[in-house]
Amino acid sequence: MTLLKDIEENKSVTECEDKHQASKTAGYKSFKTTMDNYNMLGNKVVSFTKKV
Repeated sequence: MTLLKDIEENKSVTECEDKHQASKTAGYKSFKTTMDNYNMLGNKVVSFTKKV
């Protein structure tokens, strides 16, 4: 079951024009790390996992 908060966070990352801001929103320090952890195809998040 996906929580609404997770859905909102996914959208704020995948639909953000500023890649660095998207990384901050996701809690990552760099965009490369974000790309390593997010599988983005357009605005659709295929796999959303946040490394702890």
